Amino acid sequence: MINGSEVHAELQISRGMKVRVRQATTILISNNHQNLAKCYHALGNLAHHKDDYDTSLEWHEKSLEIKKNNLLEFDPSFAYSYNSIGAIYHQKRNYECALELYKQALDIWKKEYDENYSTIAMCYNNMDLVYEEIEKYSEALDCYQQALTIYRQLLPDTYNDSV
Repeated sequence: MINGSEVHAELQISRGMKVRVRQATTILISNNHQNLAKCYHALGNLAHHKDDYDTSLEWHEKSLEIKKNNLLEFDPSFAYSYNSIGAIYHQKRNYECALELYKQALDIWKKEYDENYSTIAMCYNNMDLVYEEIEKYSEALDCYQQALTIYRQLLPDTYNDSV
């Protein structure tokens, strides 16, 4: 028969093990935070492709939260998150929020990469689509031209775009 002190001792051991497991899990997660953030980002992309924008937003926000807790403020990884979340808001027709996120992504990419980087062109293209939908055609044209300039510079010299 088990007495009260033995039960209490087993509970203390059980609690201690739970604490150690929690500590080990925390260490494991913090050591692999980039992998975890990448997984959440991939899940967000998958949900987005399935047109499940709310679930996509949840996954991307989890990824972003991990990045905010573990990376420097202008790490390029943030730009990918901002761009992906901007795309979700674009699909949900929250154009103001989409543009703000695209601009944040663009700012980071411009600081990190050469001005003629394909991801910067993609971001300009995302922004021009939003501007076009909200009938700000002048801004849309500016973004289209920025994207086109970059894409042309990335093409090989042998490319001929005449029709």
